[in-house]
Amino acid sequence: MASYPHLDAGQPLNTFVVRLWQELGSGRSCWRGEVCHIQTGEHVAFTDEDDLLHFIRRWMRSPEYEVCPGRDGK
Repeated sequence: MASYPHLDAGQPLNTFVVRLWQELGSGRSCWRGEVCHIQTGEHVAFTDEDDLLHFIRRWMRSPEYEVCPGRDGK
C-alpha cells in the first residue's frame, strides 16, 4: 500500500483510477476513457477531458474544504 507522508491520518483522501483506450475505425481513431472513484465505486465513461474533470471536481467542492494554492503559490 502506498504511503502519503504529506497527509495527516484524519485527512480525507479521494483516489481515482483513470483508464484510457483508443478506438480505431473508419480511418479515424478516437480516445475513450473511464474514471472510477475508489472510495464509492462510482464510475463514469467519458470522451473528453471536460467530462473527466467534471467527475473529479465533484469531490473537490465540499464546503468544508478550500482549494490549496498551486505549487507556485497562486
